[in-house]
Amino acid sequence: MQDIEVKGAWEGPAVFELFRHSLAAVAALWVRRVVGSAHIPTDMTLGPGQVVYSCLTT
Repeated sequence: MQDIEVKGAWEGPAVFELFRHSLAAVAALWVRRVVGSAHIPTDMTLGPGQVVYSCLTT
């Protein structure tokens, strides 16, 4: 990440909900305790990436 400009930052209490989805079974996870939350809106630029694994090459 580069050219990061933070617009603001807030923290406080939160509610965490997991919803059922056919491709992800995360809703089966138990939420034992929500510690807190943070909301940080930013403007940023993602730099050039690196290919870790390509499915197109044989």
